[in-house]
Amino acid sequence: MNAPEHETGMITVAHTYRDQLVLMGLASYVSRIGIPRIPSIHPGAAAKQPDDGLIPTVARPTGNHFATIAFEVANTQDQRSVRQAMKWWFRNSAVDHERGAVNLVLITNISHDSLATIHFELWQRDARRPRKAAIWLKSAENTPGLMDDPDL
Repeated sequence: MNAPEHETGMITVAHTYRDQLVLMGLASYVSRIGIPRIPSIHPGAAAKQPDDGLIPTVARPTGNHFATIAFEVANTQDQRSVRQAMKWWFRNSAVDHERGAVNLVLITNISHDSLATIHFELWQRDARRPRKAAIWLKSAENTPGLMDDPDL
């Protein structure tokens, strides 16, 4: 059973993407995949279970197809472990395969440091480095908060 922070992080990420698709008028073309076990395209390789993902409904309506975007949320996992999961998605799916391919992996890493930081990494197939962002849910004692800014 996943920790509440993990579940909240995963659901928030999935719903945020889904909400943006609704606003763009694409809701009927994309579905969340949930958390099924998805087998590799390589015989004998282990299956993998994403935290969630998005899949096009028109091109691949049924079956054990790969998500176009896979979500991995790390609450208690270390960075190495969650990056191994990201690599699995790219190595075990293929653009020219009938089951499709994972083209993006969004890693959400929940840090339990004093700033309650959430780190995001967006990995694209064949990219050497991710796009990164971070959110700090708490401010450091020596950092002015929003209300402490004299210009506001």
